[in-house]
Amino acid sequence: MVKFFILSFLFFFFPLLSFALNEFSIIDLIEEPCKIWLEIKEEKDFILVKTCGENKGEEKVFYKIFLEITKSGKSGKSSSKQSDNIVLNPEEEKCFSQSKLNLIPGDEYSIVAKLYKNNILIKEKGIEKKVF
Repeated sequence: MVKFFILSFLFFFFPLLSFALNEFSIIDLIEEPCKIWLEIKEEKDFILVKTCGENKGEEKVFYKIFLEITKSGKSGKSSSKQSDNIVLNPEEEKCFSQSKLNLIPGDEYSIVAKLYKNNILIKEKGIEKKVF
């Protein structure tokens, strides 16, 4: 009886817990002089990517970000490219843009972000993931 309870717990609750943990991700691009990050929300049949920033400094900041999201798998190949100007006043926090990509189980996707200041690449970061 105890073995049955433990197995039931593992098979039922562990997948729910792992789904909740994998549902939302953050990719930090820079921390100073302001913080810029990507918020990635994975739903059942799509992902949503937001570009956000927070300026805790005393001067206005200007950045440019290029975001590329690609997918491949059972639903075919596709790519989405987007660029945004990030302008943050002192003590300001906001999200700038949002990209959505439809997925089906078995698809793989990758996200690459390139952050520029004064037309100079200062950070490039990305992730790859498979949808189950």
